[in-house]
Amino acid sequence: SFIQTDAAVNPGNSGGALVNTRGELVGINSAIASTTGAFAGYSFAIPITIVQKVTKDLMDYGTVQRAFIGVRIANVDEKIAEHIGLDDIHGVYVSEAIQNGAAQIAGMQDGDVITQVGSKKVNTVPELQDAISRYSPGEKVDIKVWRNHNTISLELLLTNIEGKTTSKSESLATNKKFEKLGIEILDISPEIKSSLGIHGGVIIEKLSEGKFNDAGISKNFIITSIDGVKIYDKKDFERVIKTASGGILIEGIYPNGTTAFYGLGL
Repeated sequence: SFIQTDAAVNPGNSGGALVNTRGELVGINSAIASTTGAFAGYSFAIPITIVQKVTKDLMDYGTVQRAFIGVRIANVDEKIAEHIGLDDIHGVYVSEAIQNGAAQIAGMQDGDVITQVGSKKVNTVPELQDAISRYSPGEKVDIKVWRNHNTISLELLLTNIEGKTTSKSESLATNKKFEKLGIEILDISPEIKSSLGIHGGVIIEKLSEGKFNDAGISKNFIITSIDGVKIYDKKDFERVIKTASGGILIEGIYPNGTTAFYGLGL
């Protein structure tokens, strides 16, 4: 799933922008084909559509969400086409629809040939993988398959590698750094925002032994910023805590309107 160009990409350019003549970002430069280690006419970039999905996944979940359809596949060649009676070589051959996988549950069978994912036709394994990579676990996708000279439409509910339809989040509940804080938090309600005149924050719903308790912070304290970074919801809080180190300054307000500042070490 790379864009091949003749843009002069050299070592050190990886991660840089590949733009078109209108200045629009179309990819992120990633690799070159070279026997000398310098540009020799071929460079490759990750398509921006994949970059956008990966970026969104990292921001929303902390890890990339990879969808699986649960099949073992191969490119269709002349031997496979002759074996299954396929008139022309196209699509991706399903050698096995894995037990209880998304494909099998939707009705896909061993020997089917996947010809289309959504609106995108697929003729090779990389094309199929690229098409599926644009989806997340829990999403539904229409897939067309060739079977016994007929085209069949199947609706698949995609899963993650564990076979679950929920997106896999890098949860702070299992993160040792978070455990040491000794708190459980919730997003604050619109009513609390309105009554206190604040735009967002997270409220400490439960407080146990840990760094927050040691710092003198009480239950129901509403955290509105950490080290000057505004905290509007749980995702903001988790993102800041995951990257923070050393001492941090926490600012917030209690339900009675009292503002407070606390310093604690991570």
